[in-house]
Amino acid sequence: MTKIDVHLRHGDIVVVADGSKALLLVNEGDVPSPSLKTQQVLNLDNPPTHEKGTERPGHFDKGSRSRRGAFEARDLHEDAEDAFSAQIAEMLDHLAPEIIQTRVVVVAPPRMLGRLRHHLSETVRGCVVAELDRDLTNWPITEIETLFSGQ
Repeated sequence: MTKIDVHLRHGDIVVVADGSKALLLVNEGDVPSPSLKTQQVLNLDNPPTHEKGTERPGHFDKGSRSRRGAFEARDLHEDAEDAFSAQIAEMLDHLAPEIIQTRVVVVAPPRMLGRLRHHLSETVRGCVVAELDRDLTNWPITEIETLFSGQ
């Protein structure tokens, strides 16, 4: 387990997210020994697209009677994950007056980081001091604290 090169100060916010779960953690400790407390948990029940059902994609005419094309089928699972990232960003926007004075660290797999960047407001983006491309949503809080510890 490698340490993370971000040192959390007292009051820093850590957002740990993936495509179906998000944790909002606040550091109540200090730099050498962080103590992350869960403030909020968001969960998304997102079954695979094939379980959600879908209509066949539509077709379009390419200009002649013999040439037809098909629209790409929507990936409902991806759509739900994108909406979930918007929900996480909205949660952070509601906290914006409080987090203006603090720092935010976002920990998520690369695809979720990209989605979150797209949805975060300028205010929240200005508070983000680090983005880490790791999936820690199912890790115990004590192990996440160990990753951020300066020891």
